Amino acid sequence: MHYFYIFITGFFAAVAGTAPPGLLNMTAGKIAYEYSREKGDRFIIGSGIISMLYCFIATQFSFYIDTHPDFVMGLYKAAAVIFGILTVYFFLKGRYENRQIAAPQVERNNFLITGIFLSMLNILPIPFYTATALLLASNRLFHFTMTEMLVMILSVVAGTVFVLKLYAIYYPRIIERRSKVEGKKEINTNFIVAAVTLLVTLTAILKILFTTR
Repeated sequence: MHYFYIFITGFFAAVAGTAPPGLLNMTAGKIAYEYSREKGDRFIIGSGIISMLYCFIATQFSFYIDTHPDFVMGLYKAAAVIFGILTVYFFLKGRYENRQIAAPQVERNNFLITGIFLSMLNILPIPFYTATALLLASNRLFHFTMTEMLVMILSVVAGTVFVLKLYAIYYPRIIERRSKVEGKKEINTNFIVAAVTLLVTLTAILKILFTTR
């Protein structure tokens, strides 16, 4: 039964990380809309391959953290600094930039390679999936066996492909909706990200303070 929990957790973690409009999902939609669903699927497969690789790296990293408690303190300190910088960055970006998400210009080429290349540029899923694996491990649902890691990887790939496929199918509606709200004041997602990174920063600082006492 715990395999089911691993799959569901990994699947929804991938959905949550891929659902907000961004480079990968908007590009998948644009390729499917302007070229064909088949070419869009090639791009999605390329993204799925990298998701598989990044999830494997994340599970290995989380295993190292889980088996080296002394490393965790250094990780908290690094997280406090990194996420503190990210908080300032996204706050300033949200304040001075009117953010509009649009798919980049896509040229006629090998869309499988394009999916692989663009996905490789986005390394943020690695710490995200690392945290997901550690969350499962803390609840004794993940013991880093080969089967469990395979289930985790498959669930992440399934969640990523699911969201990208939805963007490929409903891309025209997404563009239509964004054109309707164009010019209207929207909630700047940079401030939301800044709030999340600030929360992570404060959590890391509190962990450091209470652990060193």
